[in-house]
Amino acid sequence: MPKDLIIQESHYYSYQDEKHFYLWLEAIPGVKRVVGSPQGLRVQFKGNGLNRIDLCDLMSLLMRYGIDMQGLRSLVTPRNEVWMKDPQKYWYPRIFGNKLSKAVRAKAKARKKRSGRGNP
Repeated sequence: MPKDLIIQESHYYSYQDEKHFYLWLEAIPGVKRVVGSPQGLRVQFKGNGLNRIDLCDLMSLLMRYGIDMQGLRSLVTPRNEVWMKDPQKYWYPRIFGNKLSKAVRAKAKARKKRSGRGNP
């Protein structure tokens, strides 16, 4: 997993709105530091990176603020690939769009069915 992620900030509606975005982002346990850079907002991760809960928190925060989530593709690992690339999840279109072929989606669905994990 990469050690950081560059995101483009969204529009904030007030000082408190911006303040809470940063507070929520920095409260994710796997986030080490958040720093502005010429490329965008650089979110640095702790040594172990993000676990599933941290990644879900990051996805929901970016979704809430309407921030482009395609950069999260770089956080896909063999360990989280099945659930991150599940086309049934709310984040899938925002991260992957329609990039995965029907065959790949069918394969993921079959794997989930075999493992006994239906839709939550």
